[in-house]
Amino acid sequence: FKKHNIEEGIPQNCLREIQMLRMLEGSQEVIQYATTYVESKSRSFFNGSVIIVYDFHESSLKSFLNLSGSAFNPKVFMREILGAVQTIHDYEIIHRDLKPSNILMTKDGALRLADFGLAR
Repeated sequence: FKKHNIEEGIPQNCLREIQMLRMLEGSQEVIQYATTYVESKSRSFFNGSVIIVYDFHESSLKSFLNLSGSAFNPKVFMREILGAVQTIHDYEIIHRDLKPSNILMTKDGALRLADFGLAR
């Protein structure tokens, strides 16, 4: 989940990310947005925050590459990444922050794009 303090309003990148993920809902190539909570300041842990909840992924492509070395087929990963980029481009979305730490991996090895805070 991501937590944003809302003392000065909900951050634009938070609103943008929610909007993009709602547009892409159901896509197999993108992390799935679950829900958003807005907590009041009276709560001790969240203290007036917006919390965005996503589906769970075990690791990122970055951590996988750091651990696996060369024991993988990069063509398979590139095909999945390019397919995901094509999907978001079909919705006229540009990610603008595509990097291994923003590509999450399921326990089955499937890749999902994440972090749409800079997307347009």
